[in-house]
Amino acid sequence: MHLMLLILLACSCKQREALPSLNETYSYTDKKPFGGFVAFTYIRQLLENRFIDTNTKPFDVAWKEMKDYSSNTKYSLYILITKNLILTKPEADALINYVSEGNDLFISADYIDNDLLHKIDVELGRRRELDAEIEGSFRKTSLRIQSSNGDSVFNYY
Repeated sequence: MHLMLLILLACSCKQREALPSLNETYSYTDKKPFGGFVAFTYIRQLLENRFIDTNTKPFDVAWKEMKDYSSNTKYSLYILITKNLILTKPEADALINYVSEGNDLFISADYIDNDLLHKIDVELGRRRELDAEIEGSFRKTSLRIQSSNGDSVFNYY
């Protein structure tokens, strides 16, 4: 009886694996879920012979600095990954100008500022997403990772 109690106690005290942080940082140095390390590393490998710079400045300031460099190359690609893209009028104008001059822009964001969307004549509908959140179906969102140690399931929302 005492042996069985000790075994049960030992099993219940076994430390559970810590769940990874689900903070949405999108930082190119962050290796956690919602970090950008994997994407940044892959892009560096894909574009290995190209100049790659990370920038945290407002886009209108960054664009002024990039103009000198891109005039020599005639082309650049700006990748913008963020949770929410909210821009000032000068930033939105600079993005439009950047693309108008023949450069490419890739934006990945959960929310994109309506002023920018209006400038490029795009409308986004988030109704289905909001309905799903209200209905609670987002609560069922998860990621299953299979390994030799068994499955790990990480739930979101």
